[in-house]
Amino acid sequence: MFDEALLEGQRIAVERIHVVFEYRGTTGKMVVGPRSRRRYFFRGRGFRLEVDPRDRPYIARMPHLKQVFDEAVL
Repeated sequence: MFDEALLEGQRIAVERIHVVFEYRGTTGKMVVGPRSRRRYFFRGRGFRLEVDPRDRPYIARMPHLKQVFDEAVL
C-alpha cells in the first residue's frame, strides 16, 4: 500500500511499512510501545495486531509474540 507525501513541493509515493505480530500465549497480553506509547492488547492465542514500526524491536523480544509476514492480514 502506498501513501502520498510532499517532499519539497513534489508529490511522491511512499510505501507504508506494515509490522504485524501474532500472540502465541494462552491468555491475553497488553504491551505498551516504548517509542509510540501505543497500547497493544492481544486478546488471546492467534490474535494479530499491526504495530508501529518504531516499536518492533521491543515487541519482537517479548515472550509469546511473533512477527508474521502474511499479506492476508495487511
